[in-house]
Amino acid sequence: MKRKLISAIVCGLLLASFAGCGDRKAPADSGDTPMMGEDGADAQTPADTGDLSAPGEEGSDAQVPADGDDGQEAFSLMITDSYTFTDPEGLAFDQRYVLTGDASSKLLSDIINAGYEVTAMYDIVYEREGKAAGEYQYFVTPDEENAKALEEFYASQGQTVTREGNLLYAFVDGEVLQANIMTFSSMNLMSGETVRDYVDFMIGSYGLTE
Repeated sequence: MKRKLISAIVCGLLLASFAGCGDRKAPADSGDTPMMGEDGADAQTPADTGDLSAPGEEGSDAQVPADGDDGQEAFSLMITDSYTFTDPEGLAFDQRYVLTGDASSKLLSDIINAGYEVTAMYDIVYEREGKAAGEYQYFVTPDEENAKALEEFYASQGQTVTREGNLLYAFVDGEVLQANIMTFSSMNLMSGETVRDYVDFMIGSYGLTE
């Protein structure tokens, strides 16, 4: 049970038992290391990570919104006290969906019941011209020890996530996400083939909140 459940989290959020994962990558850190052994993979980097200044502050290292040509306003999401997510530089999109989950959601309660402590989850999904453009998933644990335990489980399954303190995160590119959406829909796991259908599925089936 634990193997099946937790392995699925970073491969389509519990959907890997029905379809292949594709190639997920973590948002690039200072070493810009691609995930899953993909040398040279183009993971988009969240603009503000670690103990950087808040977005918009003078002297901040935060980068500009990804796609200003489409009129997207600056966006930031404080995930932990020391980690703030902003739109990745260079990621073109015209729609952003932000889903959250706490311990009361089905997704996190299942993880907790499997023996791992997770306090919050954030799923940021990007869409461009009706197609998936990318997805970032973050899992917050109570402390670094719990994050390390979950990271070690992923490693034992041949998966790679990035850990920063009590935070784990991973990235899937648009082509892989779109292919997964099509697969899930063809297996009647979703009501349609759009990114909105995928978001609605995560809300309805796993108790995430938009």
